[in-house]
Amino acid sequence: MLAQINNANTMLVYKNASELPQDDPEQPANWTDYRLTVQLRFSEGRIGVVWRYRDAGQHYRFVMDRQAGKRELSRMSGGVPTPLATKSFVPNQPSDDYTIVVEVVGPSMRVYQDGSLVFAVDDSTITAGTIGVHCAGTASARFSDIYIDDFRTSAPVAYRFSFLTSGFTNFADHLGSFENKTWRAQLAATANVAPLIGSAAMPSTPPSEAESRAYDALVAQLPALTASTVVRATRVEQSGSAIAFLIQSPEPLDWRRIDLHVLRAPLNTPVTARVLRKADGAGLLVVSPAANPAGSLFPPGEYRLVFTYRRNNRALDPDSDLLSEAGNTAPEEATLDIRWETQQ
Repeated sequence: MLAQINNANTMLVYKNASELPQDDPEQPANWTDYRLTVQLRFSEGRIGVVWRYRDAGQHYRFVMDRQAGKRELSRMSGGVPTPLATKSFVPNQPSDDYTIVVEVVGPSMRVYQDGSLVFAVDDSTITAGTIGVHCAGTASARFSDIYIDDFRTSAPVAYRFSFLTSGFTNFADHLGSFENKTWRAQLAATANVAPLIGSAAMPSTPPSEAESRAYDALVAQLPALTASTVVRATRVEQSGSAIAFLIQSPEPLDWRRIDLHVLRAPLNTPVTARVLRKADGAGLLVVSPAANPAGSLFPPGEYRLVFTYRRNNRALDPDSDLLSEAGNTAPEEATLDIRWETQQ
């Protein structure tokens, strides 16, 4: 823990290591994209954090001011402060901690207080620099649990280990478990599935309760399906026509971050597709609206399902977590090539 013991204007920053060259990318002054997390507490005056700190006259700063009742994100450039965003501030009890998180990727800067987004600002004036903490007008400032997550694509891997909650290392590895086979399941000729297929939605929309109920109702009319530890594809047929592809997953798919596009060989022609998704995310039915009795039809041919997983989902959900793998926040893409030849 760091404690301020007198009423002074203080800035404490993480300095470069003397044993490394000053231009080494691992030196704090050369850090670019990262997440800074700090626990802090104060009962009077001002307190905050700094990032991309080059020197006292060149850095970014987030400050909470009890007396003024405001929170401010500002840029110090050439020794001149420029407010970039300001909001009101209602203090907690003096004994309460605040968790401040700052995420900087390129020109994007986001500041969170206790898990809630406070500021989202773009500014490219200062592209690199170290981190630090700041307080003024208080002898009660306390800082603890200060740590950094490296978001650079070139970030070194400190540890390698398997996920505790997943059998896969990432989304591509998850979809890569596809067994490259197509199974077949027959619906009864008398089964009226058109109303269920009518509940299918665009993959870009959040799953709804009506959609999930329709998925369950349609799957319930199929022969018993064998559970699998890998991704499995089954062509659903009725009266000799293919009306859907059932994709079963051993683990849930997070549809808040996933886009799906369907293509048909031989020219990779886009197919208008909709989906019925299982409530827990571990299954989906892909359908193609058509004016046949079932309401969906896939002509014979090879099909490709192209999944895109957005690690950075901020464009659609500003409050979502920014995910990364060794600093890489770019989307993952995975494809399932659905053969027409089936196993049964």
